[in-house]
Amino acid sequence: MIMTKQELAQKRNYFKFVLSGMLKPIALESLTGPEIFAWNQIKAHVKTALDEFDKHSRELGLNVPDKCWCGKPAKYEPVGYPDYMSNKVCKKHINYE
Repeated sequence: MIMTKQELAQKRNYFKFVLSGMLKPIALESLTGPEIFAWNQIKAHVKTALDEFDKHSRELGLNVPDKCWCGKPAKYEPVGYPDYMSNKVCKKHINYE
């Protein structure tokens, strides 16, 4: 069975939604040191997976919007950011603070 681009995008977007659900904030004060360390590792792995997910979605020919460093859709060029922050940002982060 061959999927259309729309069906492929829907399935991939649902998977991404489920994967990003692990990043909901939790009460870190209730965790021990090793648990906090493990949680931070999990968050780093999930962030890497989400970044790779977007890259591979583009390779499949799907339309993936640019994201701000905070995760919101990015449409604006940043003003006053250092060179390493030259990607697009959301409306809230247009100016460097």
